[in-house]
Amino acid sequence: MPDENYYSIPSLRKRDWIILATFIVALAVGLGVYSEWIGPKMGLHRIETNIKSNLPLRVDPNTTLVDVKYEKAHSTYWYVVDNADHFDPQEKAREVQIGVCSSAENSRAIKKEGFSYEYHYKTKQGLVVAEFKITTCPEN
Repeated sequence: MPDENYYSIPSLRKRDWIILATFIVALAVGLGVYSEWIGPKMGLHRIETNIKSNLPLRVDPNTTLVDVKYEKAHSTYWYVVDNADHFDPQEKAREVQIGVCSSAENSRAIKKEGFSYEYHYKTKQGLVVAEFKITTCPEN
C-alpha cells in the first residue's frame, strides 16, 4: 500500500511557478493568435475551396473567372478574356471598384483593415489586358 503522501501535489519552487505561469500566458497568447489568424484563415480557405470547385466560371459573355486566392489581407482573382478588342481595362477597373465598394462589408474592410482586392485579366494566349488592385473606396 502506498504511503499517504503518494497522492499529494508536490510543492513547487518559485522558479517552477514562474515557468508554469509563463507557459499559461504563452498558451493564452497562442490561442488568441489562432482565433485571430488561423481561425479566419481556415474560413477563407473553405470559401476559396468552394469557389475553386466551381471554376472556370463564366461571369459575362467575354470573361471567365479561372482562379481565386483568399488571404487575410487581400483577395486575388484571375480571369481569361475571350476577345481583348471588346475589353476596356479602365472601364473594367471602374466597374469592379464600384461593385466591390457597393458592399458595406467590403468598403469597411478596405477602409478600416487595409484589405485589398487584386484583379488579373489575360487573353487565352496569356497576353495581359488588365491588372489592378482596389485599395480605396470613394467617399459617398
